[in-house]
Amino acid sequence: MKGSELKKRVCRLMWLYFFITFTFGFGHAFFFSTYSIYLMSKGLDLLQINVVNCVFMASVFLLEIPTGAYADLFGRKRSFVTSCFVYGLAMIIYWQADSFWICIVAELFAALGAALHSGAMEAWIVDSMRIAGHRGGLRTLFRREHYVSQVGIVGGSLLGAYIAQYDLSLPWLVAGVSMILVGIFASYAMQETPITARKTLSGFASIGLITRDSITYGVRHKGVLYIILFGSVCALCVQTMNMQWQIRFMQDFSFNPRHLGWTFVGISLFIMIGNRLSTKLSSRFGKGRRAIVLSQCFTAGGIIAAGWFTSVAPVLIAFYVHEMGRGMFAPLKRAYMNERIPSATRATILSFDSMVAHSGAFLGLLGSGLIAKHWSIATSWMTSGLLLIVAIPVFLFLKNGDGNK
Repeated sequence: MKGSELKKRVCRLMWLYFFITFTFGFGHAFFFSTYSIYLMSKGLDLLQINVVNCVFMASVFLLEIPTGAYADLFGRKRSFVTSCFVYGLAMIIYWQADSFWICIVAELFAALGAALHSGAMEAWIVDSMRIAGHRGGLRTLFRREHYVSQVGIVGGSLLGAYIAQYDLSLPWLVAGVSMILVGIFASYAMQETPITARKTLSGFASIGLITRDSITYGVRHKGVLYIILFGSVCALCVQTMNMQWQIRFMQDFSFNPRHLGWTFVGISLFIMIGNRLSTKLSSRFGKGRRAIVLSQCFTAGGIIAAGWFTSVAPVLIAFYVHEMGRGMFAPLKRAYMNERIPSATRATILSFDSMVAHSGAFLGLLGSGLIAKHWSIATSWMTSGLLLIVAIPVFLFLKNGDGNK
């Protein structure tokens, strides 16, 4: 195949990937600005809100590896499309939720959707581009994808915030219908990548074998393992901000759903700024673990300052600095991981990574929920930031054993 034809094929794949990423981000973001206050409107307290999300994290933890192996065994496209329909169902259940236990049921379906999605789309585009002849790096792809995703999320969350001004439950219905439509489009537009299944084994045996091989790979390769573990610590530390920012801004600074929607626009903007700065960080500190770990100095500092300050302007600025640090982390980590893991088990290893991250998030939700309930949200934030400050030098000076910094 000629070079120009290869380039066109790669470009078509990238544009399809970006379009699906945009619509997925837009479609499932309608409730992002009002998630916690919606749960409060159903009578849940600070600890119960975190427990609901703990159920999600624990369920994803249990489902990540089997669903990742399912994607490697039966197809990444199939896994992604199924995730869209399951997500849609979860959001429609949330639309009708009227109690703590119905919220739990909705989170269980959402966890299945998240697990089916995790790693599948990423593995699909990486392998599709390799098959199409792309041999370049992946940082530019994931940096642009991150921009596209954030633009979609901004649009969906802001529109959802204005819808929530009339009824806090309506964003869930719109999100559910949107996710089903994304699934229908993807089922026609995406082409499945070659499946490297163990055809001599049964489906469950193949999943078990892929799972074992993937976990073994992740544990034996320290360069990958340390970043997986650091990602889990980061997830633990940022969960308090994820779940409590809406409540704090509403209770302490009298924000309404519209204000929260515009606050979320700022979140996405600073994530994109961090995404852009990740390139400069990798140029300064290299493409290894050092840049990834150092990026979280911004996250930790922002979390601590947001907990310390009591006026809206400095709290908001510090909050956005923490989001900028998170924006740096994602593209650096994804490129680092995808350049080091084998194609045949890519989705499973990425799911293993996500599983470990969700275990950290689970612990973070429990701890921050207890601290916020018995002390304050601000105390919960400062505690998480201090923990991340301690973790940064620990992971910075660990030795991979492969010469990679």
